[in-house]
Amino acid sequence: MQPSRIRSSFASLNLLGPVLATLAISSVACSASPGPAVGESSSGVIKGTASDESQNAVVLLVMVDRGQGGIGQCTGTMLAPNLVLTARHCVSNTQDGIACRADGSSIAGGKITSDKKAEDIYVVVGTQRPTRPEANGQGAKLFVTDATNLCNNDIALVLLKEPIKDVPISPIRLETPAVKGELLTAVGWGVTEKTQSPNVRQQRSGIEVVSVGGDAREQTGPSEFSVGESICSGDSGGPAIAEATSTVIGVVSRGGNGTNPTSNPASSCVGSSASNIYTGVAGFKDLILAAYAEAGQDPWLEGGPDPRLAKDGEACTESTACRSNACLQGKCTASCAKTPCTTTGTTCQDSAGLKVCLPAPPTNGAGAGETTTTTGCSAAGADFDGAWLLGGVGVAALFASRRRRKVA
Repeated sequence: MQPSRIRSSFASLNLLGPVLATLAISSVACSASPGPAVGESSSGVIKGTASDESQNAVVLLVMVDRGQGGIGQCTGTMLAPNLVLTARHCVSNTQDGIACRADGSSIAGGKITSDKKAEDIYVVVGTQRPTRPEANGQGAKLFVTDATNLCNNDIALVLLKEPIKDVPISPIRLETPAVKGELLTAVGWGVTEKTQSPNVRQQRSGIEVVSVGGDAREQTGPSEFSVGESICSGDSGGPAIAEATSTVIGVVSRGGNGTNPTSNPASSCVGSSASNIYTGVAGFKDLILAAYAEAGQDPWLEGGPDPRLAKDGEACTESTACRSNACLQGKCTASCAKTPCTTTGTTCQDSAGLKVCLPAPPTNGAGAGETTTTTGCSAAGADFDGAWLLGGVGVAALFASRRRRKVA
């Protein structure tokens, strides 16, 4: 069924990246492409502001096209020190343009033809765009679905060869989808209205979720949701961060305002008619958990503890080192400060200023050294041969962005 929203063409829902540049093989630097290729254009976080270090879980992805001698740019989010969440069209070769039905099937475009090699995908961390980029991480394996079209499936994860030291990671929402009306923050490396190559990663807060699930008007499938003016090309793969919990709930897929871009690269992404679509991560729980398992880390779930901290029973010197935020007598101890105890035979007790789950004390009639058993508790009140990427030759102008034009 044709979506009810009137658009000048299907390409009003363009894939929002990757922004591409041409690698000058005979030169020590990247040279800009002479102009946009068919199906490509450029723009970025619309009306955004500088993203600070508190958002450093959001990273720049660089994809090397060895066959055509080019490089591409997308955005990703670190879920673990060696695991990146991004969009499928950032790590695969796909058909230009895309239009989708509410059931997640394709109207036009979006065909996935092949996947890129994981080792051709690199991660660059930090808030500043480097002029001599040195990769902080290199891909080792892709996690994608078996879908043959991007509609309702524009999501991927990249397992890295080695963990990135000291990189922040983000929690993720896997149990429930986005909620209509909830507020998001978009963070990305796409170009802005003022420059095609922003020196600083951009962010925009206060973005409202317009629709959730299959919506013919918004051209979203069951596992997608839409927002208004916010992001554009080069922001692909970047996160939708729920402001209430600072949790990733979606990945940038596609969007536009129904017009072709002009000399202003952001022209096709601005205005009240702009509609931008995210792939909701909750619809891909099994895929994401499989990637976490391969990465060797427990998932950081919305509202849960940072999985890099010590588990209950492990050694600790301070409470902040524990997932429970409770270190007692040199070991992390289950806390009941916010939730009841769940281990049989324990109750919520005050100890050393902490509310922790400890073995239940003897009751009247219990012998010396004996304890009663209870099931409840008291409630608490690169290896890339081109050395330019790994710290060799300089790259004066890394990215000349292009964006997909409309498909008739």
